[in-house]
Amino acid sequence: MSGPYDPGTQVTVSAHTAAGFQFDGWTVDGQHRRTSRRTISSPSTPTATSSRGSAGCDRPR
Repeated sequence: MSGPYDPGTQVTVSAHTAAGFQFDGWTVDGQHRRTSRRTISSPSTPTATSSRGSAGCDRPR
C-alpha cells in the first residue's frame, strides 16, 4: 500500500535481502541511518540502501 497517509498514521516499511548484497540502512530526506527501523514524522520517501556483501535488499515494500 502506498501513501499519502493521514497525519499520525503509523506505517511500516521493510527491505528484503537479495543474494550477494547486505542491507545498509534507510535514507530519508538525505539522512542515512544504519538501522532496520525508522520513524518518519513528515512527508518523505524512504529509500533502502544496500551494498555487495552477504545479505542485501531489493526495494522498500
